[in-house]
Amino acid sequence: MLGPRLDAYIHLPAASSPDLLPHDRAGTNPRGAASALHFVSATKEGNDFVFSFPTATNRLYVVEWTTELTSGVWTSLPDVIEGDGTVLQVTHVGGAALPQRFYRIRLIY
Repeated sequence: MLGPRLDAYIHLPAASSPDLLPHDRAGTNPRGAASALHFVSATKEGNDFVFSFPTATNRLYVVEWTTELTSGVWTSLPDVIEGDGTVLQVTHVGGAALPQRFYRIRLIY
């Protein structure tokens, strides 16, 4: 069996869009693929998953999970992560003990 699939989802306008406000809020560069909100690592530690992702200063993020992408139901991990401009980590306690999970990072502010 393959390991869990880990994806970061964020909907932002294309670089050609006149509305670049969401990129300002996310601290991303619409013309730089490396600037997109994404997981940079995900590791299994026992029954837990530990995720790392780059943050922007003074932005709030939450990591969410679902067992079925088609359900439209996402559950937030309990911690809200305050960005500080570095790569931060969040742990999903017990997340590796289940057969299938999908993860995303959501910008709150």
